[in-house]
Amino acid sequence: MVGVTREDFATPGTQFNLGVPPCEIDFHTTIPGLNFESAWSNRVVSEENDFPIYYLGKADLIVAKQTAGRLQDLADIEEINRVKDDSCT
Repeated sequence: MVGVTREDFATPGTQFNLGVPPCEIDFHTTIPGLNFESAWSNRVVSEENDFPIYYLGKADLIVAKQTAGRLQDLADIEEINRVKDDSCT
């Protein structure tokens, strides 16, 4: 991510992609349909090598995908709803 600054991550509407599919990571500073404070309080945290990785909670992920409304997002929602794991709140 050459040329990317801290300020870029603080700019609403900024989007970065790192890697290539299927191992691509998307960074979004704004997600339509979500409020940062609410999504942050509902986040899911995973630790890898003592490094925290933050994910949207299940309900917020569904809202984001519903808002996007693409066919793949709608298919993803069906698959997400099939998972009954309460640890993914």
